[in-house]
Amino acid sequence: MDQDNQTKQSTQTTQVSQNNEQNVASSKKKTIMLISTIAAAIIACILFALSFVLPTGDNADKTAVLILSFTIFFAGVTAVTLSSYLELKKNVKVNHTMAIAFGGVLIALAFGLSYVKLYELPMGGTITLLSILPICLYSYMFGTKRGIAMGLIYGILQIIQGAYFVHPVQLLLDYPLPFAALGIAGCLRGRFAKVKKGAIIEIVLGMIIALVARYICHILSGVVFFADYAPEGMSPWAYSMAYNSFVFVDGVPAIIGAAIMFASTTLTKQINRFVVR
Repeated sequence: MDQDNQTKQSTQTTQVSQNNEQNVASSKKKTIMLISTIAAAIIACILFALSFVLPTGDNADKTAVLILSFTIFFAGVTAVTLSSYLELKKNVKVNHTMAIAFGGVLIALAFGLSYVKLYELPMGGTITLLSILPICLYSYMFGTKRGIAMGLIYGILQIIQGAYFVHPVQLLLDYPLPFAALGIAGCLRGRFAKVKKGAIIEIVLGMIIALVARYICHILSGVVFFADYAPEGMSPWAYSMAYNSFVFVDGVPAIIGAAIMFASTTLTKQINRFVVR
């Protein structure tokens, strides 16, 4: 009996030790990710501020492209590390089979809805019938990292569908990157779990954040590559912000649709089946 007790105690001690080591490793990983996120965000903000004081002359366009390229890079690092940090904190385990299956279905649905064009702008930009909703829903269901990947693929499909572009960097800023930004719509999942109908708040606020991120990408593209189209006396920034406001016209119906969907307790329960906490 004494030997059995000693064996059990030894096993329990080993398990506790292993759990402690895992917790320490997880804590270090979270700290590194948080520091990386803050650092990348600071660099992105500094570079973005520099874009307001771009030099004039023959090298202005090259300088603008260089600054914006690095801005987007560090902003992307910020988004990825932040989403990873948030998912680590939530300790989310994803059903990979369901993620792949639903990814295929929802990206096909999004691409199909993108053909229902309610209005098309002359220099790129389309108001569609809820085409961004499947991407945001997927991000909420299976996490922001998968959401960003799905948005990136969707952006590439949009290029194949027919893209308006004048420069490779502008192509990235107007298609893959802004749609990848929609993949952060699920970043608030579980943050309002204790609030009644908290899922509605999570998806609505998450989609607003995603739309703002998409909007910023389009604004940067407009300022650098379409400034010449601004009316005389109008700032390229103001022109780009006004032109690209179609993002919200396109996104608001999708937000309303998501809110209606998540108002259903039954649907919310079904969505929660796909993520094991």
